[in-house]
Amino acid sequence: MHFYNFGSVGENEIDRIVSANSFSDMVIPQLDFVSDDRMVAYGDSEIAIFEGTQKPKLTQEIPLTGEAKSIFLIIINTWELYIATMMKI
Repeated sequence: MHFYNFGSVGENEIDRIVSANSFSDMVIPQLDFVSDDRMVAYGDSEIAIFEGTQKPKLTQEIPLTGEAKSIFLIIINTWELYIATMMKI
């Protein structure tokens, strides 16, 4: 997963890539920008949370057990709750 910055911060980076993360053996079918500085990537084996506006950093990885059947995002005021409905294989 690559994050690009087309502003002045990205001018100093190769191909304007300001952050890159590799997730082996994982498909990430859904991404949500839940605020100006937070992005959530929902993978088939984990949920990854990135924070930062100029150069996002991976701040948390939440492993999933079983197979995710569906994903819900609930935002209550400034608190966020990520729920993955799980189904055992």
